[in-house]
Parts: sequence; structure tokens; C-alpha cells
Amino acid sequence: MEVIEEKPVSIVEVKKILTQRKKEGELIYEQKAVLEYAKQFDKVKPKQVEEALKKLEEMGITEELRVKIVDVLPETVEQVKLLFEKQRKVLSDEEINKIIEIVAGLKK
Repeated sequence: MEVIEEKPVSIVEVKKILTQRKKEGELIYEQKAVLEYAKQFDKVKPKQVEEALKKLEEMGITEELRVKIVDVLPETVEQVKLLFEKQRKVLSDEEINKIIEIVAGLKK
């Protein structure tokens, strides 16, 4: 199998992709395991994730970190800072609070 494209995807999107592939045919062992994992940890609706990803993109956050944020759903300042720990971008208190606000909107 040849890799055509590689990009970070959220757990919600993984579930959507693998569910579609399952309808089209049999999944291999690893795909089945990932689908079961995604079903357990899929906490929000796909439409909500898309909206949150757009808001995070508008803040200038990289795609990889945006996906991580919607998967982890950080609730505190410390949790947000941990996600950005290895990044060169230093977040202001306002940006951190905006991220927490976006994530809180996903949990409703």
C-alpha cells in the first residue's frame, strides 16, 4: 500500500473514516482496533469538531496542535500549556482562555 497523503486527524474523523471503510469491506486487525478505540474516546460530534478546528486555525495554531486540542479537550490553563510545551509559540493568557472556551463549547 502506498501512502498518498499524511496529515493529522482527530479521533472523530478517524471514527468516520474507518466506519465508512467498514461499510465498503472488511477492516484489517489494526483498523478494527483503532475503530474500537475511537468509539470509546469519541466525545464530541463531527460538526462541533469542524467548528472548533476552524476557530483554532483562526488563532494561528498549527494543524497538529488543533487536532491534539480537540482530542485531549484540555480544561485548565496547565493542560493547555502542556500541549504547547514543545512549541515555539508562546500563548498569552487571553489565547489560553480562548482555547479553554472553545473546548468547553465542545463538551456541551
